[in-house]
Amino acid sequence: MAEDKAVLQKLRPHHDLETIEIEGYRGDEFCYWMMNINSSLPNLVTVKLSNIANCQCLPPLGQLANLEVLHISDMPSVRKVDGHVYGTEKPFRKLRELELSTMKNLEEWLTTTLLLTGHNDHQLSRSEEVFPNLQVLLIANCPRMRFVPGFPRSRECTLEKSYSILLSFEQFIGSSNLALIALKINDSGSSSDIVKFLQGCVNLLYLTIDSCIDLITLPEPIKNCHCLRKLEITNCWNFSVLPEWLGELTFLQKLDIQASKLEYLPQSIQRLTALERLVLNKCNYKLRERCTSREDKEKIKHIKTIDMNEVPLMYLTPSYIMLLQQVTSSQFIDLHIGGLECMIGLREMENLELQTKKELSSLSLEWSYAYADSSDKYASSERGMQNRAVFEKLQPHDSLEILCIKNYAGVDFPRWMSLLPNLVQLKIVGMQFEYLHLDQFQNLKELFLSRVQFAHLHLNGLQNLIELSLSGLKFGHLHIDQLQNLRELKVSGVEFQHLHLERLQNITELKLSEERFERLHIDQLQNLKELKFSSVEFGHLHLERLQSITKLELCKKQFEHLHLVQLENLRQLYLFTVKFECVVLHQLQNLEELHLSQIESQKSNKPVCIECSQPLRKLQKIVMTKIINKGLQISVQGGEGDKNLFPGLQHLEMELCENLRFQPSIPRSTHYIISGEIYFDKFNYRRILGSFLFPSFKQVMGTSIPGSTSRMEIKNTSGLSSERWKSIPHLELLNITELTIDKCVDSCPVPKCILGWKSLQKLEIRRCEDIELLPEWLGEMSCLTELIVETYWMEALHPCIRRLTNLQSLTLITCLNRFKERCKSGDDWINIKHIPHIQITDRNGRTEIISPSCT
Repeated sequence: MAEDKAVLQKLRPHHDLETIEIEGYRGDEFCYWMMNINSSLPNLVTVKLSNIANCQCLPPLGQLANLEVLHISDMPSVRKVDGHVYGTEKPFRKLRELELSTMKNLEEWLTTTLLLTGHNDHQLSRSEEVFPNLQVLLIANCPRMRFVPGFPRSRECTLEKSYSILLSFEQFIGSSNLALIALKINDSGSSSDIVKFLQGCVNLLYLTIDSCIDLITLPEPIKNCHCLRKLEITNCWNFSVLPEWLGELTFLQKLDIQASKLEYLPQSIQRLTALERLVLNKCNYKLRERCTSREDKEKIKHIKTIDMNEVPLMYLTPSYIMLLQQVTSSQFIDLHIGGLECMIGLREMENLELQTKKELSSLSLEWSYAYADSSDKYASSERGMQNRAVFEKLQPHDSLEILCIKNYAGVDFPRWMSLLPNLVQLKIVGMQFEYLHLDQFQNLKELFLSRVQFAHLHLNGLQNLIELSLSGLKFGHLHIDQLQNLRELKVSGVEFQHLHLERLQNITELKLSEERFERLHIDQLQNLKELKFSSVEFGHLHLERLQSITKLELCKKQFEHLHLVQLENLRQLYLFTVKFECVVLHQLQNLEELHLSQIESQKSNKPVCIECSQPLRKLQKIVMTKIINKGLQISVQGGEGDKNLFPGLQHLEMELCENLRFQPSIPRSTHYIISGEIYFDKFNYRRILGSFLFPSFKQVMGTSIPGSTSRMEIKNTSGLSSERWKSIPHLELLNITELTIDKCVDSCPVPKCILGWKSLQKLEIRRCEDIELLPEWLGEMSCLTELIVETYWMEALHPCIRRLTNLQSLTLITCLNRFKERCKSGDDWINIKHIPHIQITDRNGRTEIISPSCT
């Protein structure tokens, strides 16, 4: 130890050093120049101390006038940090980043330079602030640490596995100019501790709460965080309720919620119009069903990206077994257990107590695929017996409804499987049996088999089966014609010579992918309503007699001519990654939706042709995706494209359709959407797909109806102020009356081409966070009556607003305080005082309505 101190003393660096890192020092105290660091190294900007086992106190780092970054980790002998580290005056005046990690014995960090003299003396003057410029604070693996008498203010704060920090919290201390905007709490206290801490965090923009086992619903103080942009509740296994006041967080853009016990979404989520991404983490199957096809689907239809693929998965490790015992049975309805190939004791398996969890209605058990595919027969036999014993110990409660088994390599199934009276859905994936007897599951309604090898499959006894899915299987003959109640059949990558469907008169949905048939006879399925072919090869396809079909999806196919005739009840048509010369939409008078994605012409340099024999009057929605550098001709069969073939069209959407050319006419619609795609890469940098996405055309189908209005949205693109957007031929033909520009990346996100719209009355600019100014030429849009702008970092309004003499309403949202004051009574007031209705909302959600007549 003494040798380390002597060595460190001799290693005294130059007076001008800016960064020092000391790691693995074994002395019990620092050397002379370190304990007088303010005079010996006055220019230090960064100090990092780590793995220093014996030192009990820190050098007086607080007096380093230029110190900006301080990292201290793994100093187990330090128990208290007091005024000695600060020095005499203005400690840590420039410190921007403080990181404390693995300080397992640190109990107290004093956050004042003065001793408290009175019993209730907790109010500290500005002269006593110890971290006046702290931007980033990180405390990790400091289980005993407390800040006394107050918690230091910062812009960003992360607390990780530091349990006493929040338990001892009383107040914030430090500069009132440091408003906490980003907070992450990971396994650092109970829900009541978090509630108390959040009461002083009303300016939050980003909040993450992770691994709080007793958190059941959102902490109440979050409702006061009006500017919150991102909210994450993860690994909180007892979280089960989203409150109705969630709808008050109107600026929320991303919501990531632990959904293992969440039963439904609140009605108020519909009011979160800025919400772009919803992640239902570890989502249980019942909520997934509600969101995809039932009650909650309408609530979230406005959200662009919804991710609920992750399931409530646990592994058989001691920590997960302990966690599972802490998860209350109530509302715990879905559980996935992985890693069953691990050699874990059978007694520990019994500690899972699955039989006591009455609410559990879905259980998934998974072994490693590589483990199940072992070629060593002796080892496989031994493991098979072990697997069988493990499987036997995983018996759930009799109320179980859904069971999924993946990669099980046991000798057979445990006896309890056949004794589940309420089992209605069974999934078997990646298994090998000589005989697979499923007739014993008399109440089974849904059966999924994937990558299962067997010589014989018996399904004849499953008379209640309504849905059957087969994937990656091989048969000589597949006889399912005795399943008279079957409604849905999905077949993917299955090898067989003949598929007999003739007797399945009740089937309503058929999906076939990656199959090859010489002949496919489905024309006797008179009740079929939904039909999907993806990468299916067949010599002949006859659809004429399927009069009941309402939805048809064709993917990854090539046609010379695709004649969709006599499908008089067809409502929805999807053509994805399809090559054809011409699609003839004949007699599809009930078609309501047409979806086209990555379509191509079989002949190079020729447009894709869609022909109609007569107008499709019920067609309301056309969605085009990723049609890039293509011509598209929509016309009357054998004629020109000037007739309005879709007189009822209300929605025409073009997503990622760069250089799409309508030849010659674009369909006339009441609502146009032109969209690119914005995503974040692995480094969290914003990336944009699609820059110039406006389609070209020479005319619009049909004639404009006097008094009619059209809306347009331009979303998720960039470069709106560039030369390409300044002049677009024939744009004035669209007669747009309302324009919304949403989430576009540009300092001036308004394209000059809109000057041609003499009827434009409403302009709305939403979620364009890079906006800095409005264009000078906007003053020429004399027809504007309403202007809505989310201003973000805008400092001022352009004087051109003064020329908008017909403007009746101006709404400014997410304004900086100084910008708000400019509009109310400062330099911008002269430019907007002629507007009858002015509404200004600041970044804290406070709204003021200004009436010029009363000013």
